[in-house]
Amino acid sequence: MIVQGSKIEITEDLLEKGMSRNGAWSMAQVRLLGFQQGYENNKGWKRKAIGTMISIEDALEFVSLRDQHLKENKTNG
Repeated sequence: MIVQGSKIEITEDLLEKGMSRNGAWSMAQVRLLGFQQGYENNKGWKRKAIGTMISIEDALEFVSLRDQHLKENKTNG
């Protein structure tokens, strides 16, 4: 893991820590990684994200959102 000031490098390990039990990520998580259109309009977003830097706060929120979209869907339907 590379930390530079208040930024952290996006790694495969970080992506895995945020991955849901269904093997995916929410749109909110992908946006935290810098893809404002989410993953639908960003083919290859994982490959593009790895090696880039995001704030430590965004990285912590990314991981904390793990499975949150699943809980929302379970409640709504």
